[in-house]
Amino acid sequence: MDLTQLLDDVARWKLTDRGWRRVDDILLLLDDALGADEREGVRRSMTALVLAGPRRASQGVNEAMDKPPRQPAPARTVDLVNRLLHRLGHADPDPAASGSARRDDDDAT
Repeated sequence: MDLTQLLDDVARWKLTDRGWRRVDDILLLLDDALGADEREGVRRSMTALVLAGPRRASQGVNEAMDKPPRQPAPARTVDLVNRLLHRLGHADPDPAASGSARRDDDDAT
């Protein structure tokens, strides 16, 4: 997966507060790896982001077990994503963009 597409997707996820804190930590590690031009660090951060993201299979389970609510990305996360996208020379994510708009059935913690 392309890093810019992954970052664009992150801005559209819905996660619990705990999930967003985990994503923020990973984004900070990614920022450090990009700044140091550490390809392996970037790769590990991308893998961690994918694993921290929403998983379709857990959506129904979370609702049935009355888990904490999922929320859109908080401002701090959006700021981190935007900073990384600018570092990579790309524009901020556009939630209305066709093909990358969030689908509600993809949301999970």
